[in-house]
Amino acid sequence: MRRFIVLFVALTMLSMSAMAQDAVSNDADMVKRRELALEMHKIRPAREQVSEAVQQVARNLPPADQERFIAMVDKAFDYAALEKMSVDTMVNLFTTAELQAMVDYFGSPEAKAVAKKLPIYQEKLQPEIIRMLDQALADERFGINPTSAPAAPE
Repeated sequence: MRRFIVLFVALTMLSMSAMAQDAVSNDADMVKRRELALEMHKIRPAREQVSEAVQQVARNLPPADQERFIAMVDKAFDYAALEKMSVDTMVNLFTTAELQAMVDYFGSPEAKAVAKKLPIYQEKLQPEIIRMLDQALADERFGINPTSAPAAPE
């Protein structure tokens, strides 16, 4: 019986030691993930991402409404809260390796060049996408069978 108790105590202590090591390594991993998430937000701040989306939407409004819309959004958004939520979500969602890959890519000169060109790319495609959607909605509304309609000129 005495051996059993000694064995039980030894196994319990080993188990607790392993759990403590896991907690320490998990804490270190969480610290690293938070560092990487914060670095990612230095590269691509949430405010910048919202601003890009708002500018994209504003371009679809009449010119007289664009500035008013942008001002309304700026007033309505709590960017500090959004940034905190974004960092916390990244820490809890992505692995350390994924966050490191994001920082490596988005921090690269190529990714920065892509980020500058992407709005131009979207600006060129958006009118055609809207035209196609409008055409599909009109065809649906007026009962036109799209398979019988002539192909769009190239």
